[in-house]
Amino acid sequence: MSRLLQQIKKKLDELPERDLGKVFSFVESLGEPSGPQPQRGSPERLLQHAGSWSFGEKELDDILTGIDRMRETELER
Repeated sequence: MSRLLQQIKKKLDELPERDLGKVFSFVESLGEPSGPQPQRGSPERLLQHAGSWSFGEKELDDILTGIDRMRETELER
């Protein structure tokens, strides 16, 4: 075993059990492809965290239109 692996193992042995899951998640993420990410706040980026959504016909458009109206109202104040 290399010296670096020995040092990592020693640090892992010292960690509380509750933190080992965080370490495991981090190590798994290192193997994931790191291509360009969708823009922050974009539907694609939000869906990564929220799962898939389904809307009725024009329902999403109505929601987004309502949000735009609320923003405009706030700016007018």
